[in-house]
Amino acid sequence: MTSRQPGPDDAETIQRRIRQAREHVPGGRGPGASPLQTSRWMRERPSLGGEPPAASREKTAEQALLARGDPADLQRLIARRSARLALTLAGAGITLTVQAAARRTHHPRQQPSRAPRAAHDPRRGLSP
Repeated sequence: MTSRQPGPDDAETIQRRIRQAREHVPGGRGPGASPLQTSRWMRERPSLGGEPPAASREKTAEQALLARGDPADLQRLIARRSARLALTLAGAGITLTVQAAARRTHHPRQQPSRAPRAAHDPRRGLSP
């Protein structure tokens, strides 16, 4: 029988390394994390994948709603999306109206300058 030498792959060595690593980690975001850390890393993030957190959560909720397929929930989702689209289009229309008015106010159309035309002289043939 050969006795086994403790090495880098030994279970006790691995567990000791894990304990040492945990001791050197300054806090954490898992169970027992401070409320400040929790809010900082979960609720107060400026973006999730380039998207505001509220929009990301709403998208996830809508995907879950679509997956469930409840007709009443789907009807409410369609109504909510239609209202959002109507508001977006109304806002775009207002923006375009304001921009057009600003252009008319700041850059009035100038009438093209026309040189006075000579009167038609039937003796000369065609007018200049």
